[in-house]
Amino acid sequence: MTDNKELELNTIIAKLKLDIDILIAEKVHIKSDLKSIQYKARNILTEWVLNDVSLSIHALDRPKPKLNVAVHKLSLVEEKLKEAINILTH
Repeated sequence: MTDNKELELNTIIAKLKLDIDILIAEKVHIKSDLKSIQYKARNILTEWVLNDVSLSIHALDRPKPKLNVAVHKLSLVEEKLKEAINILTH
C-alpha cells in the first residue's frame, strides 16, 4: 500500500472511531434524559394525581356518596394532567 493510501485509510479509521465515541456519548445523554423524564412523570402522577383520585374514590365509596367532592377532585386531576402533559412535552 502506498503511503498516501495508508494515510487516507488511517484518517478514515480515526474519523470512524471519533464518530463511534460521539454516538456512545449521545446514547448516554439520551438515557439520562429518559431517566429524568421518567422521574418527572412518576412524581407528577404520584404527587399531583394519585391523591386526588384516591379522595374521589373515597368520596364515591360511601353510603351517601359525595358527588360534588368527587367531581371537584376529578376536575383537579384533569387540570393537573393537562399541566403535566405540557411540562413533559416542552
